[in-house]
Amino acid sequence: MLLLTQLRGKIDSSTGQVIGRLLLVFFGCLITAVGVNAFLVPHNLLTAGVSGIALLAHYLVPSIGLGVWVLILNIPIFGLGWFMIDRQFTIWSFIGMIALSVCLEATGFLADMNILPDLYMALIVGGVIGGIGVGLTFRARASMGGTDIIAAILRRKYSMTIGTAQSIMNVIIIMVLGFQFTLEKAMASAFSIFAESWAMDKAIMGLETNKALMIITEHPREVSEGLMHRLRRGVTLLDGHGGYLGEAKQIVYCIISPRQLSLAKGIVDSIDPNSFTTVTNTVEVLGEGFKRSAI
Repeated sequence: MLLLTQLRGKIDSSTGQVIGRLLLVFFGCLITAVGVNAFLVPHNLLTAGVSGIALLAHYLVPSIGLGVWVLILNIPIFGLGWFMIDRQFTIWSFIGMIALSVCLEATGFLADMNILPDLYMALIVGGVIGGIGVGLTFRARASMGGTDIIAAILRRKYSMTIGTAQSIMNVIIIMVLGFQFTLEKAMASAFSIFAESWAMDKAIMGLETNKALMIITEHPREVSEGLMHRLRRGVTLLDGHGGYLGEAKQIVYCIISPRQLSLAKGIVDSIDPNSFTTVTNTVEVLGEGFKRSAI
């Protein structure tokens, strides 16, 4: 009986996580669709990846809806992805692609409203909103398909990074846009894609980047206690050896918020002015005292 209760609890928890991921994927796709239709389409601008190709195709053949173009262009890509990369990633990307197609069709009426007549304001706002939507989808450990599938295939076959694959595709579609319309439209699309990438990173990692301290000191215990007691942050002592003399050393490792950096440096300097400290930005920190993992 106890075993059945525990099993039911695990199933309920798993179902709740799946529903949460689905809702976050749909919400991210809806935000992206609003950014594209409300701000980019009225000015014939592009977004990144396969969605950008779909936009270009829609401008050339407007009788076919943007969401339909996204679906048409992605189907052969997912066909390759199903046989060449991780199945679970492909399934969740397919869900994201379907959600994006539906949301693009549902919000298509926004393209006729021309909410922001100014080209440069539209490219910034549209890029940022679209990037936030893409970032939320990634936080759900999914994607909107297209470039991500292609990049995964290229990485497996030719060791090409995702960034390289995306850059090549974006350059090609921007060049085509420049030939078809104007150079101004092409450059505006490039800036919009840059804004989208920035917003996507912020949506995935958060607006506040934490700091990681690596402190080499002759007084590791005193420095550790000072950081723990005054900053209320955990500290880890790592074993190391000096490269020149080979003597054993303990390295103090600590993650803090940006607001605590100045105080942390003061604590270390007051205990050991001759210490050696490096400060680096952390991409993401999960665990006690920091944000929880995304769904």
